[in-house]
Amino acid sequence: MLGELLGRRYKIIESLGVSKFGQTFVAIDVKLFNTKCVVKQLKPLTTDSETLKVANRLFYSEAQLLHRLGIHDQIPHLLAHFQEKRKFYLVQQLIEGNSLSDELIPQKLWSEEYVINLLQGILEPLAFVHQNNVIHRDIKPSNLIRRKSDGKIVLIDFGAIKQIGTGVDNTQSQAYMTVIVGTPGYMPSEQASGYPRLSSDIYAVGMVGIQALTGLKPDELQKDEHTAEIIWDHLVHVSPRLAGVLDKMIRYDFRQRYNSASEALQAIQRLASPDKMPAMIAEYVTQQSTMRQKLVVPIRQTQKALGNSLLPLLPANIQRKFIESQLRVKPQQLVVDKSTDTHSSLPQKNSVLLSGISIGTITSLGVAVLFYIFIYPRILVQIQPNQFPSHISSPLNAPTPISKP
Repeated sequence: MLGELLGRRYKIIESLGVSKFGQTFVAIDVKLFNTKCVVKQLKPLTTDSETLKVANRLFYSEAQLLHRLGIHDQIPHLLAHFQEKRKFYLVQQLIEGNSLSDELIPQKLWSEEYVINLLQGILEPLAFVHQNNVIHRDIKPSNLIRRKSDGKIVLIDFGAIKQIGTGVDNTQSQAYMTVIVGTPGYMPSEQASGYPRLSSDIYAVGMVGIQALTGLKPDELQKDEHTAEIIWDHLVHVSPRLAGVLDKMIRYDFRQRYNSASEALQAIQRLASPDKMPAMIAEYVTQQSTMRQKLVVPIRQTQKALGNSLLPLLPANIQRKFIESQLRVKPQQLVVDKSTDTHSSLPQKNSVLLSGISIGTITSLGVAVLFYIFIYPRILVQIQPNQFPSHISSPLNAPTPISKP
C-alpha cells in the first residue's frame, strides 16, 4: 500500500505493523502541508452485511471515544475517521519517540527511581482514561511511547479498537472478543476470561514496572502454585514500600488491587514525594526561634537604655543593687543557639525568656519608684526655688520647726 492515497488525502509512506485484523501506517496529509500522521486500517474478519453493520457501529462509537480521550496531552489526538472499500480507517497524531520496548532491554535492570517515574508517567494518562470509564485493555511496552520532545509517556493503540475487526460486540460473543483484546503476560485472569475491569489495566502497569526492575518479561517470572501470585521480589533489591505497591497492583484477585489508575497513582506519588513532615517541623522551630529573638532583644535593649540614662542619678547603694540584678540575667542564655538540639532546649529557653521578662519588669518598676522618691523632689526644688530658704536643699532634709510656748 506504499504510495497509496487513502481518503483522497492521506498518502502512505511507511508501514508500522500488520496484525490479523488490520495494519498501521505512517502517512502524510497532502492537504495539510504534508504533515505526518498515523493511519490505522481496521479490517473485519468477514464482509457479510450483518458483520459490517456491527463493525460500522463499533467503529464510529470508538472513534467518538478516541476523539474525547484525545484532549489529554498523553493520548494521541484523533484527526479523522472514514470508511473506504469495506475497510475502516482512523487517522491519529504521530508521536515522535520510541516505544518502551526499546528501553526495557532483556536482563537490563533499571533503578527504583526510574521505575517510580515510569509508573507515574503511565498512570497519569491512564487515570484520565479511567475517569471516562474506559478500559485500555492492552497496556504493554510496545503501546507506551516515550515522546521525544519532553520524555513523557503516551498511551497508544487502545485494545477496544481491535474489537472492531471481529465484527462482534459484548452482547454477541464476549469470549471470542477477548481472544484479540489483550496480550498474554500483561493480561490478568479476569480479562482473559472475558470480563476486563479498570483494575485489569492496573495489573498490566504493574507487570511493566516489574519488567523494568527485574529485566525479565512476564512469561519469564514464576507463579506461586497455590495462590497464582507472581513471585519476583527475591530477584532484585527494592524498598519494601515500592514492592508493596507493585504487589498490590498485580494481585491475582482483582478485588485486592487498586480499583483505578487514580488510586494507584496516589500510591506512586507518595513514593515519589517523601514525607515532608520533618522539614515542616524544622521550619516551624526556626520560625519560633526567630520570634523569640525578636522579643528578647528589645527587652534587653530597653533595660540597657534605662540603666544608662538613670543609673548615675541614683544613690550608690541603689546603683549597686541595680547592677547586681542586671548581672543575674545572663545574655548568653537568651540567645538562641541554633547548633543545639532545638526540640530538647525549647522548655529551658522558654523559662529563661520568662525569667528575663519578669526581672526586666521588676527592675523597671523599681527604677520608677526610686526616680519618684529621690529625683522628683530635686526637680521640684529647681522649679520652685523661692518656696524654701536658701540653706534648705529639699523638703526631705528641712529642719523640724520648733513650736513656741
